[in-house]
Amino acid sequence: TAVVAAALAGLAMAPLARRIAPPGLVDIGPAHKLPKLGSSKVMLHSKVSDPAKLAALRAVAATFRSAATA
Repeated sequence: TAVVAAALAGLAMAPLARRIAPPGLVDIGPAHKLPKLGSSKVMLHSKVSDPAKLAALRAVAATFRSAATA
């Protein structure tokens, strides 16, 4: 994304989870006494009616739920 590109170029900070941050970015939170980021909500909206696609969306939603409680 543009935000990640700006962060990699040293022009910005980006609130990214460690597991998705690309190589080259530095975690500066605790070392620089920055406050913890608040939680955020994710909503999935879809008009999918195909059973196979609906099952895939439900699996994605379940993954988000389990990651949020981990």
